[in-house]
Amino acid sequence: MADSLPLPLRVRPARIVDASAIRMAATITWTSAYKHLIAPENIAAVLRDNYSVANVEQSIAREDSAWFIAELMMPPNLGKIIGYAHCGSYLALGNANDVMLQSMYILPEYQRKGAGTALWGQALVWGKDHQKSRMFIGVLTQNVAARRFYELQGAKVSHEDKLTIGSQILPETWLQLDLS
Repeated sequence: MADSLPLPLRVRPARIVDASAIRMAATITWTSAYKHLIAPENIAAVLRDNYSVANVEQSIAREDSAWFIAELMMPPNLGKIIGYAHCGSYLALGNANDVMLQSMYILPEYQRKGAGTALWGQALVWGKDHQKSRMFIGVLTQNVAARRFYELQGAKVSHEDKLTIGSQILPETWLQLDLS
């Protein structure tokens, strides 16, 4: 639910040339969202290992995953990437028809203005277009705002787990949404 008027934005598939902007958005959003939950050195390790420009480029090029970006469609920030979503196959439960929303982040100053909802909608379309039956989303249990967002979109708690991030082990809540 938006707190103000929706932003004029466009959601589109990410291109290889967007990798640097995705890396920058990941750096800003991870630092902002998790500064009170995750040690700085562990945030740095995630950004280094998962969001290097080379890793993002390789992931964008893969056929079994999809990256979407939200970009502003108004001057003076026309084309500025303000968020991204990444989804791909989820085989943890042994069902090839499952998909996972691996990440979705919006720059802090643009949150609650429609970008998350637009990216979420595109991820759902991708899952349905690829004949996936369920979407899973792993969220740090303490990330109440993200959990609330997904629950408002119809996702239900599936199971609890532990997530190792560097030297930390954190509780993780998994949500599930039926795509059929």
